[in-house]
Amino acid sequence: MASPLNRQLQVTTYESVDEAHAGGRYTCAILKKSSTVRCWGANSDGQLGLGDTQNRGDEREEMGSNLPMVHVGSDQEVSALTLGSSHTCALLRDTSLKCWGSNIYGQAGLQRVKKKIGVSGEDMNDNLLILNEVENDFGTRVVTVKSVSAGHSQTCSILGDDTLKCWGSLLPKDSVIANPKKRIITDAVVKQVAVGDSHACAIFGDNSTRCWGNNINGQLGLGDVLYREVPTGSIMDDDTWPSIDLGTDRTARYIALGYAHTCVILDNDSVKCWGWNYDGQLGMGDNENRGDFPHEMGDNLKAIDVGLNLKVKQISLGYYHTCAILSNDSLKCWGFNKFGQLGLGDTYNRGLLPKGMGENLPPVKLGFRVKQVTAGFGHTCAVLGDNSLKCWGLNDSGQLGLGDDVIRGSAKHDMDSLARVDLNESYAESYTILERKGAAKSTLSYWQFLPSFILLYHCWR
Repeated sequence: MASPLNRQLQVTTYESVDEAHAGGRYTCAILKKSSTVRCWGANSDGQLGLGDTQNRGDEREEMGSNLPMVHVGSDQEVSALTLGSSHTCALLRDTSLKCWGSNIYGQAGLQRVKKKIGVSGEDMNDNLLILNEVENDFGTRVVTVKSVSAGHSQTCSILGDDTLKCWGSLLPKDSVIANPKKRIITDAVVKQVAVGDSHACAIFGDNSTRCWGNNINGQLGLGDVLYREVPTGSIMDDDTWPSIDLGTDRTARYIALGYAHTCVILDNDSVKCWGWNYDGQLGMGDNENRGDFPHEMGDNLKAIDVGLNLKVKQISLGYYHTCAILSNDSLKCWGFNKFGQLGLGDTYNRGLLPKGMGENLPPVKLGFRVKQVTAGFGHTCAVLGDNSLKCWGLNDSGQLGLGDDVIRGSAKHDMDSLARVDLNESYAESYTILERKGAAKSTLSYWQFLPSFILLYHCWR
């Protein structure tokens, strides 16, 4: 048998998406291999973090390798992102927290209110303020941040000791708090926090769920329409912020907020929603608000019918629509659909008719199982099982990342032909393969979107 020959094989592969997040009219993604961030769509407030105010993704040749990475600091990798209406926050690998974009309410954490951060190259990279850096007698240190959530005009973070800090202005009557280092909202243990347009909610250490802020549509789930001021002390000991009644022996394991509606995944993997329901975003088969009158919560609030024997793995709320990944890895969306954001090939709202949910609500056709969903003002994005990203709905600012401003998802065959968002940052890798003389045939196959690069080399004599 002839001796094997060593051959160097150059293979170009591409980045895949670790997670994606939809803001008001823009989208960001963390790339899997490099842990770097790409953002596209509306950029009038510098929310894309590219040092200018130019939109991206609405013209040809703006995506792919032409879309710059967001520079958050020297050699810094991003571990988590959150997007508000027009500001962005990133939690870095070293646990530092940085924000950019609109700061008119102090939501990006800078003390100079009404400043846009990210509109100049001098704003970004190492010049971005580390929001969780504090001074002491020994110099400075970074306070651990576990998670962060951005809304329209406020941002909240859970610290390493499980307490909560928020900054910005949730209600018009709030004084603007622009310094997150001094804003202690509550000393209670917090497991998860979510911030919406003008209300916020948290799941606490005792598994209770409490909300504060605007309540005109019952989005706080307290059986009235009275707003609750942002708490500044021990929320657990104050009757002003009562725990939400989710039903007998039911607790929330995840909470998500839209413009004026709220949804929770319960401990039995069902979903309940309350608040504004004008467009069917609560999925109750009508347009009646829930949570704004007594006796509408608890056992009287029914879980959403997502289909026979199906549970909910993940939810994301847009301004007026709701999306859920189900236990069979399919995606269903309901609510407002003027821009095709439900991904059903039309512009009809869902969730308004008595028999419009459950088995009668079709899943979004994406061609792969869905790993993550994120909903913005009028668009929706999903990370698929091959780690690629698809977006549909409103596209007036290029937020779909498809090189134009054309709406997707509103016409019959839009979803069948929906392209993946091009975020490919090419890189070359060299592999040594063995080939024996006399081989009658050899083939090379690879899959570029799997989480790990898989290379199969077959030789037949």
